[in-house]
Amino acid sequence: MSAKMNLPRIPLEVGGIQVNFCKNPLCSNFGVPASQAPQPRGPGAKSNPNRDTYTVIAQKKNVPGLHCQKCGEYPTLKSNQAIYEEVGRFLEYLIPKTPQTTCPNSGCHNNCIEVDAHPFRYQRFGKTKSGSDRFRCKACGKVFSVTIPDPKKSPISRQNVHGYKNIGIFELLVNKTPLNRICEIKEIQFRSLMQHIGFIHRQCLAFVAGRERILPQMNLGERYLAVDRQDYVVNWARQKNRRNIILHGIGSADLGTSYVFGMHLDYDPFVDIDAIADEVAKTEEDMLPLPFRRYARLWMPSDYEAAALHAKTPKSKTAASVPAKVLATYQEAIGRDDVEVFDHPNSLSQLPSHGAQVHSEYTIYGHFQFLKLMMSGARKIVFYMDQESGIRAACHAAFWERIVKKECEAFYVSVNKELTINQKRALKALGDSQLDYFVKANPHLQDLHLKDIRIFFLEQLVSKRTPFGPWKDQWLEYPFPDMSEPEKSVCWLTDIGDNAYTNQYLAELFLKATLHPIDRFFMQIRRRLSPLERSIPSASSSRRMWYAYAPYRPNLVKKLLDIYRVYYNFVKKGEDGKTPAMRLGLAKGVVRYEDIIYGK
Repeated sequence: MSAKMNLPRIPLEVGGIQVNFCKNPLCSNFGVPASQAPQPRGPGAKSNPNRDTYTVIAQKKNVPGLHCQKCGEYPTLKSNQAIYEEVGRFLEYLIPKTPQTTCPNSGCHNNCIEVDAHPFRYQRFGKTKSGSDRFRCKACGKVFSVTIPDPKKSPISRQNVHGYKNIGIFELLVNKTPLNRICEIKEIQFRSLMQHIGFIHRQCLAFVAGRERILPQMNLGERYLAVDRQDYVVNWARQKNRRNIILHGIGSADLGTSYVFGMHLDYDPFVDIDAIADEVAKTEEDMLPLPFRRYARLWMPSDYEAAALHAKTPKSKTAASVPAKVLATYQEAIGRDDVEVFDHPNSLSQLPSHGAQVHSEYTIYGHFQFLKLMMSGARKIVFYMDQESGIRAACHAAFWERIVKKECEAFYVSVNKELTINQKRALKALGDSQLDYFVKANPHLQDLHLKDIRIFFLEQLVSKRTPFGPWKDQWLEYPFPDMSEPEKSVCWLTDIGDNAYTNQYLAELFLKATLHPIDRFFMQIRRRLSPLERSIPSASSSRRMWYAYAPYRPNLVKKLLDIYRVYYNFVKKGEDGKTPAMRLGLAKGVVRYEDIIYGK
């Protein structure tokens, strides 16, 4: 069947998701999708009541998009099917699981492929003495059995013969111990360690699912979330192909409780990309524009290699002031073929050999749709987000209804993270002196709390924001530096022009602006998960990245992130003696490792 067929004007709505509309909150087309039907043409077409106010266009390198005739914006088209699939992937852990049958060999292609779904990958191999079915994996030859679960007994498998070591492995894993060192301490083989990690991962997901299923029904009040991205480098497995796998994660952490509501990676371990690539080649689907493809969310090998072939040489980042950084970020974004796409393949990167890498913009869209569902019990949500066009578009696409109702606000936060300790101290001292001068000039404020003084100070600046970039976004230079964020600027993205907020209320929102909760989580990942430490460049001038402790399989990155999110939220105490889950109301006390692993 050929893929060359009549296409709808824009991608069809799927599962209640339709993101193809103007993302400008000041525009009357904000949240109003373009029509899926062909538009009237010819004389009098513009006055036809059935005609919408969008024009479908081809942008750079034939990237399909819309031209909003009301405000002049150019949103790119996205596949609603792809976003729906990503949301489903993120929500899958909340669905109660029945025992699945897959090859237990962590190094096998079939490790994540179920017998029932793909029986041709396995061979039946009789039964055990107890009557359990036995299978032989056709890929690696591993013979394994599946025990029929008895609700009156605890499940036992060969993988859990050394189950008493699980707690110690869990503890070592989240406390900076390299994987080889864990094997040495626990006197197990590396393959056995991978099986233990797989077990711990499954138990972590089962545990957190039992807690987070109630989140949509919880009265969450007002929630302030910090949103940012982090990249992970996976080592090359073959010397003949010394290219890294670059994965991108996006997370959201609550300002008040530090609870991390989601940490999502642009990698799907359960996809057979080779089989899909064969299907795409037969149907000629790769000839369609990306948003109209059945597998739009996945990087096809042919697309990846073509993009890498034409990629520009990555530019090294240099320290700069925040205003210069803001402008540079805008310039980089408008120079893209698709303003929302930041994950550009290059000659130094490659796709995973197992599973499939997802286009990062769809992971971001899925992340915000996930938050929309999980945070439905919040009276109001305020996002403080890293300056990234894809994050902005995804947030507006998911929360446009709440934005219009004044139930959701979004801010860009740009921070200079390249300063030395002395520079940070100097900026903090300068900020403190400016605030002291303000108080002396306004003696009636002297008896107020420091927070109230800062709000008064910010009220003077809210109406004096500076326009930056091609969208003329209004930025405010944050006047109260601290050691974690010594230099930053903040931009209000969801101003719908109704003047509903007083300067005092806006000052309160600007005062809260920070990325610190999610950046702290990211920092902990680097410091406490040895395989995810920041990689270092090799000695060659090609800037290939390799790190002694880094993983060789991307699925391990996903497992470690899931495990650490559960540990961070439920086990790791803060200075107040509470965990993020305790502060949010999902736990009454500190959860022990054994409570997670054995479900007590």
